[in-house]
Amino acid sequence: MYMSFPKGHIPRYSDFALDGILDETLREGSERCLFSVSTPDKMPLIRSTLHAGIKDVVFGSGPDDPADIAKVVKALQGEGLLKDQKFAFILLLNCFRPLMPQFARIPAALRRFVTISFGMITHDSESQLFERTVEEFRALGYDNFRVSLLNNFDRNIDEKIYASITAH
Repeated sequence: MYMSFPKGHIPRYSDFALDGILDETLREGSERCLFSVSTPDKMPLIRSTLHAGIKDVVFGSGPDDPADIAKVVKALQGEGLLKDQKFAFILLLNCFRPLMPQFARIPAALRRFVTISFGMITHDSESQLFERTVEEFRALGYDNFRVSLLNNFDRNIDEKIYASITAH
């Protein structure tokens, strides 16, 4: 049984499709958690999430998460549980450089299951760090990217800011 949107739900967007639900249960952002749950202990929850029909899972942003994503994807693929699901890593442009070797070690066949979710895209924008980083990931064979719009709502959500996002 897959999840669906409530009957009569009217989303506030236009000019693009909403193709699923994003799950952030596993995120455990290092900025919030005092301790982390081990990846093997997360596996039952990951399997349940996939069985519920969730195809987009935010896996994390911690220093070991790229290697852990690779382990999870390999295990789930071996169990026949992966088709078009994606596991996102939240990549902050102010501190991602030490993680690049882990991303380079993820087997090429598994990279299609990984989404690089950029945060802090304005960091070092004068040197086009965001654009250069995307190209670096593309050179490694990654092609699933997204950008967080959360920075646009750092004070509150208002109609003017919302309109500026949906106008582009």
